[in-house]
Parts: sequence; structure tokens; C-alpha cells
Amino acid sequence: TERKKAEQRFRALLETAPDAMVIIDQTGQIRLVNAQTERIFGCRREELIGQPVEVLIPERLRSQHVGHRSGFFQAPKVREMGAGLELSGRRSDGSEFPIEISLSPLETEQGTWVTAAIRDITQAKRERDAAVRLAAIVESSNDSILGKDTQGRITAWNKAAEASYGYTGEEIIGQDVRVLFPPEKQHEEEQLLARVRQGEQVQHFETQRLAKDGRRIDMSLTISPIRDAQGHVVGASTIGRDIGERKRAEQRFRALLETAPDAMVIIDREGHIALVNAQTERLFGYPRERLIGQPVEMLMPASLRQRHASHRQGYFHDPRVRPMGVGLELMGLRSDGSEFAIEISLSPMESGGGEYATAAVRDISERKAVENRLAQYAEELSRSNQELRQFAYVASHDLRAPLRGVVGFAQLLKKRYGGQLDGEADEYLDYLVDSSMHMQALIDGLLAFSKVGQDSGFAQVDCERLLKQVETQLRAAIEERGALVSHDPLPVVRGSEMELNQLLQNLIGNGLKFQPGTQAKVHISARHTAEGWCFSVRDQGIGIAPEHRERIFEIFQRLHSSEEYEGTGIGLALCQKIVRHHGGRIWVESEPGQGSTFFFTL
Repeated sequence: TERKKAEQRFRALLETAPDAMVIIDQTGQIRLVNAQTERIFGCRREELIGQPVEVLIPERLRSQHVGHRSGFFQAPKVREMGAGLELSGRRSDGSEFPIEISLSPLETEQGTWVTAAIRDITQAKRERDAAVRLAAIVESSNDSILGKDTQGRITAWNKAAEASYGYTGEEIIGQDVRVLFPPEKQHEEEQLLARVRQGEQVQHFETQRLAKDGRRIDMSLTISPIRDAQGHVVGASTIGRDIGERKRAEQRFRALLETAPDAMVIIDREGHIALVNAQTERLFGYPRERLIGQPVEMLMPASLRQRHASHRQGYFHDPRVRPMGVGLELMGLRSDGSEFAIEISLSPMESGGGEYATAAVRDISERKAVENRLAQYAEELSRSNQELRQFAYVASHDLRAPLRGVVGFAQLLKKRYGGQLDGEADEYLDYLVDSSMHMQALIDGLLAFSKVGQDSGFAQVDCERLLKQVETQLRAAIEERGALVSHDPLPVVRGSEMELNQLLQNLIGNGLKFQPGTQAKVHISARHTAEGWCFSVRDQGIGIAPEHRERIFEIFQRLHSSEEYEGTGIGLALCQKIVRHHGGRIWVESEPGQGSTFFFTL
């Protein structure tokens, strides 16, 4: 009876055990299991009783386990949970799971048996593996990570902390964390611990800490509470990031911002002003403390604010660099209410994970005033030029009719009465004819000069064909001098055929006129340059002194008297006006007695 009662108490104890309890005899057969065994392995106990215990182990481990079991029975002793090998269990559905076993010998009437307490350690293994991985992450982190208790004593210290602060784990663990604080920062620890004890996480707390060698380190700290299984705060973990380089970069950035010639305004995505420079204060008349945190629209007239807000939102949807002078011109509003014209360039900027825009604001009110004055001057100049062209045309046109009468009568007088009067009268008649003819040439030149630029219908002009026309027009002068006009291959250019004809006539005619003797030579060539086509007209004439190379292109400027070389002083000025009308320039290279080469670009 007593034995029966003891067995009942034993079985009741077995059933209440939290682990699977399996009792096996010396042959390894299962003699008794509890309900927890059924739950863990998914088998009913009647399916297990009498079976070798190896049915609860994966096949790949069974032969090895038989050897371990035989060894245990040779010297049976208590083996606590967690001592020895970790094994795998096998459920009835064939799935495996990690187990841990404790063994105890059990003396029975049938001999020594063994009680195996089997624990499913799946969750514990996961937690252990997670802890190992976490420890590896902490140890390999580039951020310094330390743990401390609620009194501020350091309990954990990773390699990055050792590298940052210079203390080894053996030196620092157990010390008060204030050893890392500069004197003026000592008060921070109690404030931080108070927040952590309340379960608060402190993020991105920027401060300074001391290294072992006395260096000050700019740090950004994130401090999180550590809780026990019941949720009580038992300590804190501190992740520290060295932001010294960032701080130095910020200082360089701020210094650069302050030296910028334009007003620099940095705004966040919501349009609030985050940072300004001194030029902004000067330009808008506000101290910076009145600008920080305010909407950027306060710097522009009320009539533009709503429209600007939509432009700003559109910019943040597609942020990109927008150079000065591109996009809208706006008006700025000073603190005194006065408005002024501004121009803005925009650049996107990221900082601390947020999106910002840097606006360079330039006061262009003075430039606008200058532009308006220039536009007014240009309009007045255009009107004046038009009036001058009209006057020159009308004057020269209206002068031609009476002058033709003067020329005609002067020639008639000389023809009828030449030689019949005294010598002085004949000389006067010669003067009259020559002067009236010169005046007629001047008026014709002025008329041609006034017409340059009126032909805006440019077309393709074959310069070789054009040169043949010019040679035909100059045939009398060419034949009279026995001259040779040669040329290299000439291009097709875009321009006014009439004006280019006049240009070549004047340059070739000058080349013939200023070559003494017979067999004058003029050569024309062209080559393509960065400016376009560059033509040259080379002669072998008397040449031009260096001090006169610019003067000869001014109207009515002559280097020789009409007795030496006939002319009006308009020809080269006309050439320059034609070339400028074609977007080019004209110049001469020459030495006295060495001939001249006139160059012009189209």
C-alpha cells in the first residue's frame, strides 16, 4: 500500500513537470512518459511505451545516441540540464527541433533505470542566436555603444567606444559614466538618467565628451532604456556618433555662406527659413533671429506670396539646380515695406535626412534701372539713326538734281569758252568742273553709305561668281592699268549680294588705285576660321603707316590729297559698315612701300 501511494505521488509529480519526462530501462525501452512528452513530440503515450527511446531522435543521430546511452548506464550519475551535448528531437510528423536533456538514475525493483527530462529549446536557441548576432553587431558597429545601470555605472563597452574614447573595457567598465563628461557637462547625466528612468528614449542629443587623453569629441547620442523581463528600467544603452567632421564641415559651410556676395536663404520643405547670412540681413533689413523659422514668403510682396508658395511646392517635387537668371524674376520686400527687383538661383540640399533648398537672392534693381535706361537710349538711338539715314538719303538725293545742273553747265562753259578767255579764267573753269564732279562723287558715296543695312534679305552668295561681276564693273580700270586680279577658290556665303559687290569693288579698286606704275596686281583669298569666313584682299601698293591703320576706316578721312589720288574718303568707311552689317570685322596689315592686305570676316 505504501509503495502504491509513493508510485501515485511520483506519477502526479511527473505529470506536473514543465519538461517532457521520459523513463527508460537499461535496454533503452521507454517505460513511462508524461503529458508534456505527448505535447512536445506529438505522440500518444501508448504509442511510446515499450519503444526504444531512439524513436524520439532523428535517424541520423540514433546510432550515435545508442553509444551515449550505453556509456551512461555503465556509470550512471545525475547530469544537469545544459550539461553535455545539445540534441535534436523528432516529432511524429518527422519535423526536428533542438532539445536539451538532463539525466538522473532511478533505482527500481527491475534494476537501474534513467529519468530523462527533455526541454524544447527552440525559442531559447532563437533568443540566444539573436543575442549572439546582436553582440556581433554591437561589437562591429562604427558607433560607440556603451551600457550603464540606473546609477550611471558603465556595464558594457564595444570596440568603437574603445577607439573613440581610448579606454579599454577593463579600464572603464564599473566606472561612473561622468568620467567621460567635460566639467561643464557634468549636469547632463542626471537629466538624461531622469528621462531614461521614465522610459523615454533620448534621440540625437548633441554634446561633447572627453577622451582618455583629454581630447574633446563632438558627439550625437541616442540613449535608450534597458528593461528587464517585467518591463522595469534597469539601465540604458548609449549609441554615440562622432560628429566632429560634420561640425567642422558645418562651420566651413557657414563661413562660406557669410562671405557670399548674395543674400543666401536656406528653407525647408515647408518653406520655413532655416538659415540666412549677413547679406540677407543687409538686403532685407531684418536681423536673422526675426527670420529663422518664418515662412520665406515674408520676404516678398503680399501680391506674390500665394503664387510663390505653389512655385516652391513644385520645386520640391522636382528639386534641381536652377542658375541665376533662369526662371521667374521676383520682387523682394524689405522690412520697411519698400519693394525691389530680385533674381534667384536655387540649389537642392540634404541635411540630417531632411530636404532643403538654398536660394541665392540678388538685388537687381540697379541693373534693372540701367537696362531701362539702355533700352531708352537704344530706342532714342534707333530713332536718331533712322532720322539720320533719312536725312542723308533725302539730302543726297535732293542735292543730286541741282548738282547735275552745276556740273553740266560747268562742262558746257569749259567746252564752249575754254581757250577763249585768259589763262586765269580757264583755270577757274577747271576748278569749277573738278569741284562739282568731286561733290557729285561725295553725294553718291553718302547715298550709298546711308543705304547700307537696309537690305536685310540675306541669301546664299557665290563669291566666285560675284568676283566676276566686280571684274566686269572694273574692266576699264583693270585694262587701263594692265592689272591682274587673281584669286584662290572662294566660298558660298550668306549675305547681301549688292553690299558684298560694293565691298569687293571698293577694296579691289583701292588696290589698283594705290599701286604706282603699270601691271598692278590684286589677289583675293578666303579661309574658314572660328569667326567664320575670313577674306583677304592683297595688293602691292604704296602701303599704309601703322599709325593710320584705324583712321582710314573713318568717314571722310584721307591720307592723300585729291591731286595725288582721287577719292572721297567714304570708300573704306562704307566697307566697314557693310562688314559690320554682316556681323564681321575689317582690318588692314601693311607697311609703307610693302603693299597692303585688307582682311574682313563674314
